[in-house]
Amino acid sequence: MRREAAEAITWLWRRHGLREVTAAVMVLNLLGGAFLIPLIVLVGERGGDARVTGTVLAGLGIGGLTGALLSGRISRLLPPGRLLLAVVTVFGAALAATALPWGAWWPMIPLMFITLSTPSLNVVMDVVVTRMVPEAMLGRMGAVLSMGGMALKPLGPVLGGALAAALGGAAALIVLGGLLGLTAAVAALSPQLRHFTGEASTAGDDTSTDDKAPRTLA
Repeated sequence: MRREAAEAITWLWRRHGLREVTAAVMVLNLLGGAFLIPLIVLVGERGGDARVTGTVLAGLGIGGLTGALLSGRISRLLPPGRLLLAVVTVFGAALAATALPWGAWWPMIPLMFITLSTPSLNVVMDVVVTRMVPEAMLGRMGAVLSMGGMALKPLGPVLGGALAAALGGAAALIVLGGLLGLTAAVAALSPQLRHFTGEASTAGDDTSTDDKAPRTLA
């Protein structure tokens, strides 16, 4: 089991582009999992009660449902690497926008934009994995990518709670938005990520001889 896991990790490390995308997704999950506590604090600071807080958080569901319906169209607009950069940028800008002083209800609007684009990214990344990963390694690679993408997510609420306690809801959201913007800027410096298409032909180094050829979707 250790040998097979090591093979999958080695395969991922040698795939320039997919490796950088995985790292960016890890940071996105960390910072994306940190904003709920500061958001709840922000609504409370502006006088919102439990009803207002629940309505504001409903913006996440509305955006997610709309994003799921539009995911096919959105995913065709940009290649995976640039789509990831766009999602991180929109996420960061929307988080910072929730801190604008326009009342307790206002954060509901930028929250819709946060979840509007993320379903498209999820769909695209599933297709990328299916295209690039050899069939014999699909299960292992799915586990490695899931573990890598979610490894930092449990720390998100800890980070968000600490920032909210130290800075208050609005300032914490601005900091998180700024960190996401910085993540997008750093990721954009990587030509492998910017030009990443997820095609099997650009998968990187040759796979080991005991693996089947990568699958390509029609």
